[in-house]
Amino acid sequence: MFGDKKEQMRDHLVVNGYEVKEFISRDGDWYYFKVSTTWNGTHKVKVKDGLFGKEIKSV
Repeated sequence: MFGDKKEQMRDHLVVNGYEVKEFISRDGDWYYFKVSTTWNGTHKVKVKDGLFGKEIKSV
């Protein structure tokens, strides 16, 4: 179950233009990833499955 949810979050990041470098950790509903984008370079984001779809926030 945990692996499937993590892969769903990773896939959602890829669809939204992020290049996923690594999975960092899970904290409750939030999944933390190290990602890279053209404009922002390498940074960390957290993702969770919310009421209106998946939510992505920069950390």
